[in-house]
Amino acid sequence: MYSSSLLAHLTKNFAPHPENVATEALGHILAHSASARNGLTSILSGTGISENLSYRTQQAEGDALARPDLTGRDDQGRNVVLIEAKFWAGLTDNQPNTYIAMLADDVPSTLCFLIPQERMTSLWPEVCSRASDTGFSVSMEHDGEYKSARLAGNKHLLMTTWTTVLTAIETAATASGETLTLSDVSQLRGLCEEQEAEGFLPIRPWEFGPEAPRRILGLMNVIDQVINGLAQTERISLAGLRATPMRNGYRRYFDAIPRILPRNFGLEYNLDFWRQYEHPMWLWGHREYGSLIRQEFVDYERAVPTRLIREDSGDIFFRIDLPIGAEIDDVVRNISLQIQEILDRFRTVHGTD
Repeated sequence: MYSSSLLAHLTKNFAPHPENVATEALGHILAHSASARNGLTSILSGTGISENLSYRTQQAEGDALARPDLTGRDDQGRNVVLIEAKFWAGLTDNQPNTYIAMLADDVPSTLCFLIPQERMTSLWPEVCSRASDTGFSVSMEHDGEYKSARLAGNKHLLMTTWTTVLTAIETAATASGETLTLSDVSQLRGLCEEQEAEGFLPIRPWEFGPEAPRRILGLMNVIDQVINGLAQTERISLAGLRATPMRNGYRRYFDAIPRILPRNFGLEYNLDFWRQYEHPMWLWGHREYGSLIRQEFVDYERAVPTRLIREDSGDIFFRIDLPIGAEIDDVVRNISLQIQEILDRFRTVHGTD
């Protein structure tokens, strides 16, 4: 699996609400770095924001005790910027209208939604619709990599991505030589990337055709044919083993003949690897096989894209190539040969005849 930042690891294991951790991290960066504030201002400038603001997190206001994630105030204590930091959570009852009402109206002010890129298409219309339904006049100003609209008076709506904001802060911090800020941004970027990779994508109407389920069922069928075929020719053994559905895919365990180590291999399709490496089929090996790998697999590790993944646990995964445009018999034959080659290399390493 990909290597996450320390902040991402701790959030995943100990924090039930990653948005809160990300908000506090961004608030910390903005509070301790003028260049970070300048970087954020460069994003907000399209809505008329030019001041160096003071940012605080989770500031409760009003009878409704609304709590914007980040509040940017000027020297006179006016709410010039309110930021809602989201990954995959939906809008609350206060969003956006209660927060729009909290914005200063005697100077340019902005309610900014900070989101994953994949939510831009679905969330922006919802925010604008809610504002319009409450009586705000929504006039589109920018509709590109970020989206902005003018409301009544000096108030604005803005929607941009975590990547855009962190890159702007990173650029400003680099120019100022702020290595500590850059380190903090790297941690937060790692958290954002992990959340964006693992989050629930908004459902799109074209996703429910038969192609996706047919592909997955087809991969399972290929795996079964490969494993059963190798077992029939006595190149592998299935004694005491069975097909195993997994949360992230489907795996068929087997033992090499002759046995190399008292540990199994497994041929699988893996949704996590499919998402990360854009490839679905992998040969799993127990970490004891990982400890055997030496020069015989250098070409696998150096291949582009890589053909050998090592997990932190020590387990290993070999990328099993899938011939494009081939019929199932050719696909099964090709995969079987790839598995035999890997097993033969392990026999060479281990000295097994």
